[in-house]
Amino acid sequence: MSRPTETMPPPPPQVAMMQMIAGFWVSRAVHAAAVLGLADIITLPKTANQIAIDTGMNSRAMYRLLRALASVGVFREREDGRFEATPLSDTLKAGAAGSLRYTAMSELGITHFGPWGELLHSLKSGKPSFDAVFGMPIFDWFARNPDRSEIFNRSMSELTALVEPAVLKAYDFSDCGTIVDVGGGHGSLLTAILNKHPSLRGVVFDSPDVVAGAAAKLQAAGIDDRCTIAAGNFFDAVVPGGDTYIMKHIIHDWDDDKCRAILSHCRA
Repeated sequence: MSRPTETMPPPPPQVAMMQMIAGFWVSRAVHAAAVLGLADIITLPKTANQIAIDTGMNSRAMYRLLRALASVGVFREREDGRFEATPLSDTLKAGAAGSLRYTAMSELGITHFGPWGELLHSLKSGKPSFDAVFGMPIFDWFARNPDRSEIFNRSMSELTALVEPAVLKAYDFSDCGTIVDVGGGHGSLLTAILNKHPSLRGVVFDSPDVVAGAAAKLQAAGIDDRCTIAAGNFFDAVVPGGDTYIMKHIIHDWDDDKCRAILSHCRA
C-alpha cells in the first residue's frame, strides 16, 4: 500500500509577502542575463571569472549574479564551481525555439519596468504612466528610438511564436482568401498561417518603422510572393480589399474610442 503524498505547509504570511516584495530582484537578474546574452555564452560549463571576462563585467559581481540565478533554476552551479545551462536558461538563448530573450529585455527594460514604477500615477490619473515617465506615448517614443523598438518587435515575435500552434489548431483559415494582419509587426503570425495554407494570400499592415522589419522574414519563409507589406496608421484607415482581417495583441493597447476607430476601419 502506497503512503499518502505529504504536502508542504504554506509559508507564513510574512514569508509569502517577503517573496512577493523581493520578486523584482529575480526579474532584474533575468533582465541582466538576457541583455548580456549569458545563455549564449554558457553553452559549456564555465566559471564566473570566465563569464565575466567574456562579458566585460566584474568577476565577483558576476559570481553573485550567477548564484542568484542558479537559486531559481536559471543556470546550475556545479561542484567544481563552474556554471552550466538548464532548461530555463535555454529560454534566454537568442533565436532558439521558444526563446524569450527579447521578451525579457523588453518587459524588464526601461520601456516597461520604468513605467511600472509609476503605477500610482496611473491609478490616480487613469492615464498611462509611460507618457508621464517619457513625455510621450510609447509608440511615438519607439519611433524615435529604433533600437528599443526593435527589441520590442522581436519580443512580440517571440510571444507570437508561443501561441501560433494553438491559433492554427483552433481556427480554420483555409477559406479566408486574402488575410490582412492589422498591427502585424514583423509578420510572424501571418507567416505561420500562410505556411499552413498555401492557397492563401496576405498583407502585413503596421506603422512604417515597424513593418519594415517584415520583409526579411517573409522572404526567408518563402512567402514573399503571396504576402505583401503595407504601411500606415490604423487610426486613419487600414488596407482595403482583404477578405479577412485579424489582430493579435493589439486592441488592449488603446482606450475605447481608439479601439472603436480601429475596428470600424476593419469593418469598412
